[in-house]
Amino acid sequence: EQMTKKEAESEQQELATIGTDDHGALVSRNEKDMWRMATMYAKSGLVPQGLNTPEKLMVAMQFVAQLGLPFGAVLKDVMIVNGSAALFGTTPLALVKKSGKLKEITEWWFDRAGAKISPSNGNLDAEIYGAGCITERTDIAGKSETWFTMDEAKTEGLAGTKVWRPYAKRMLQMRARSQNLKDQFPDVLMGAS
Repeated sequence: EQMTKKEAESEQQELATIGTDDHGALVSRNEKDMWRMATMYAKSGLVPQGLNTPEKLMVAMQFVAQLGLPFGAVLKDVMIVNGSAALFGTTPLALVKKSGKLKEITEWWFDRAGAKISPSNGNLDAEIYGAGCITERTDIAGKSETWFTMDEAKTEGLAGTKVWRPYAKRMLQMRARSQNLKDQFPDVLMGAS
């Protein structure tokens, strides 16, 4: 069935402009908008490794949308790990804080003997062996504690990689935090982190 000239012009006009939110960020009004955005992102070359096609970006855009994040989050907050989309950096903590369900979070580094590395302990020069994280929810009694060590990083093949070497301290912290938030706030992160 052929479209009338007016219908074709209407469709062209609809496709011509992708919507924006109050901050100027692109927003999808429909599937066609999302596809156009995914195609544009893929062509930009600025997407994370593993999200280099419009199809992969469409899936990642749905992933961030389900978490209440803007589509642009796929450019800076999503990475592909073993074929699955995951959040990284401070994004999981930001989502948990935004939910209002985080009562408290405590993070620290420790040496091989398990001593917390801090100015009060006078051991700031100690070699960091691991990081720990404790969280408490506002709506559930009890605290959750997790930690991640260099031995675990070695077992998982992370330690010594070009990403880990210069940022080992931060990577240990992020792994301990990620495990904790994923376990303690599955209703907020829906398995992501």
